[in-house]
Amino acid sequence: MIKEKRIIPVDVIVADRVGFNLDPDAMHFGMVPPTGTARRKVLINNTFKHPVEVVITAYGNITSFLYISDHMFYLSPSGSKEVTFTVFIPDDAKYGKYAGYIKILLKRRFK
Repeated sequence: MIKEKRIIPVDVIVADRVGFNLDPDAMHFGMVPPTGTARRKVLINNTFKHPVEVVITAYGNITSFLYISDHMFYLSPSGSKEVTFTVFIPDDAKYGKYAGYIKILLKRRFK
């Protein structure tokens, strides 16, 4: 049973320079040159009184660049875990914007 669902827009711009975008409306990685990386961290909390399974999935044309440190795990009641999202831009990536979204599901875990 799904207890909570979050959809987070995500994007990166492949460019010949580094640039930051700290706007809170999405997970922006800013401008990253080929062979560069950028990271964002998210703290996921279980506010329910029962254990939950957390499932994280990425969608869109950014997915070939995006690595999620842990895409499926369990949290006990009041538990939390920090998840790192990293984009790795290959040296042959074409300049432009790559986007998509991340879906985070918290599912009730039955014993």
